[in-house]
Amino acid sequence: MTATMTAYDHVAYPGYPIPHAHPGRLAAIAALHGLDPAPPSCCRVLELGAGDGGNLIPLAYVLPGATFLGIDLAPTPVERGRQCIAELGLTNVELRCGDATNPPTDLASFDYIVVHGLYSWVPPLVRERVLAVARDHLAPNGVVYVSYNTYPGCHVREMIRGMMRYHTRAMTEPRHRIDQARAVVKFVADGQVAPGAYAAVLREELNRAAYAEDEALLFHDDLAEVSDPVWFHEFIDHAAHHGLRFLAEASYHSSDVGHLPEKARDTLLALRQADVVQAEQYLDFLTCRRFRRTLLCRQDVAVRPDADPGRVRGMAACCAARPEGVPDLAPDVLVTFREPDGDGRMTTDLPFAKAAVLHLGECYPRGLRFEELLIAASARVGRAPSDSDREALAETLLTAFAGGMAELLVDPLQFAREAGPRPEASAIARRQVRAGDQMLTNLRHERVKVDRPVARQLLLLMDGTRDFTALTDELTKWAASQPAVLAPATAVQIGPELEALARLALINETTNNLPRR
Repeated sequence: MTATMTAYDHVAYPGYPIPHAHPGRLAAIAALHGLDPAPPSCCRVLELGAGDGGNLIPLAYVLPGATFLGIDLAPTPVERGRQCIAELGLTNVELRCGDATNPPTDLASFDYIVVHGLYSWVPPLVRERVLAVARDHLAPNGVVYVSYNTYPGCHVREMIRGMMRYHTRAMTEPRHRIDQARAVVKFVADGQVAPGAYAAVLREELNRAAYAEDEALLFHDDLAEVSDPVWFHEFIDHAAHHGLRFLAEASYHSSDVGHLPEKARDTLLALRQADVVQAEQYLDFLTCRRFRRTLLCRQDVAVRPDADPGRVRGMAACCAARPEGVPDLAPDVLVTFREPDGDGRMTTDLPFAKAAVLHLGECYPRGLRFEELLIAASARVGRAPSDSDREALAETLLTAFAGGMAELLVDPLQFAREAGPRPEASAIARRQVRAGDQMLTNLRHERVKVDRPVARQLLLLMDGTRDFTALTDELTKWAASQPAVLAPATAVQIGPELEALARLALINETTNNLPRR
């Protein structure tokens, strides 16, 4: 467990929340497939390769009854994370500097184990130890999250990576290597004399490499000494060797086949009934997948290959979809719902399903428990739900979840749906604003962009001690001292700003107008 300087000490890789690895989301998938997962509110979470705690610390903030441990070899990010933990006053999260493959002897069992951005970027011996540690410390109904690069999609990425590494082979200074890695891809892309598949691939990789935010990603992934993709079936065989088995994908909708041509869809659906691993592998062939977030469980646990709609009745749902036109809740009238910022769509003629999805869209980003949703739908439809209505709603929500249109959780995520008398913004978001970050971690464990100066200043003022009048007064004084932000005659409209911050899930739930923590 000795500290060792690594590339991550020399080129910072800022940690981010991993939405798919939130215990509430992992527990929902595990429950759908027959497990009895630990409640997120009091679970134990281990992250191997935790970096500066960018994933664990926000979880510890929103789940004060759970415990979190992160292990990472690089001392610099670990110390950065420890400073954050101390500033936030959190006592349920710990970051340890050491070798994740040789953990301390006092390591207990964990309900959820996260291995993100590690498996494909370490030597084979380390991969063996990572899965062995996960097996040895996984609770009976626990879930392991592992992300990794996959073929066939990474054949393309490896081609570009080879060019970058060849061009930068004699360079040692990180900044120079990053700039020159981008330069060689641009050189090759600009040197194409005619459009074609090769030119299109190069242009796509050039665009990926050009993003400033991905500098650390490019350095630690594309230019790393080790970056070894695997076929999905190889990963599952490796997991089986260590007593672990496939549960599902954390990005659940990535296993959906509804968008495929009819023949391919029917073939995969039939294959899935016989061998879900083979079905997933052929799906990778069809989609040229290059990255997976796979969930594993113990080999001795019974797993349903298909999700159980009955389990949806004990969950909460969240959905942003909105109807096309004015929705008609009458029976046998089709209504189409669309994602506001995506291509997803779903169509149903079931009254309770239409009413429920309509209500969820109006409440978004708030999540509602199944029974709460039934009550709201019942009020819209004008009658009590029958058993068939309940079954149909559960099936609809499960279909929407599988297609990426809805979110299922064992419990609704906790954040204020509207600003209260003394609103308190997330302490993590306020700390990120003070650090100059524009991408903030919200209380849904997502990254949201807040770049408006007024909104950022308002977040800093929202510490739970100021009411609406005090916030308005102080924000107005601040705006007057910032002529470059607002013209002197411009009135500060605090109401819409508070509403926008609430929709972004940046305001803590409070009790009796006192701060949550």
